[in-house]
Amino acid sequence: MKKIMLLLCLIAVSLFAEETAPKNIILFIGDGMGFQQITAGKVAKGLLEMERCPATAMVTTWSASSLVTDSAASATAMATGVKTKNGMLSLNPAGQP
Repeated sequence: MKKIMLLLCLIAVSLFAEETAPKNIILFIGDGMGFQQITAGKVAKGLLEMERCPATAMVTTWSASSLVTDSAASATAMATGVKTKNGMLSLNPAGQP
């Protein structure tokens, strides 16, 4: 997971690199926002502002205990690269930090 995220970031940076380094980088993480929610937004509003971003990525973060993931397990997977059970934050499935 970490390697995939790092690779996506490096590709995005190399594709959109200019002569000067960016002053700021903003990372948007849509909690509970999957393909279905994005499509619903497009149906309701048309073109979404997020579609104007020069680089985007999608990550699957199902938990170690369920295909329906809560925010804690999802954030743990994105931050640590390790999937965990629902209800656990920054702990592996065995409950260790």
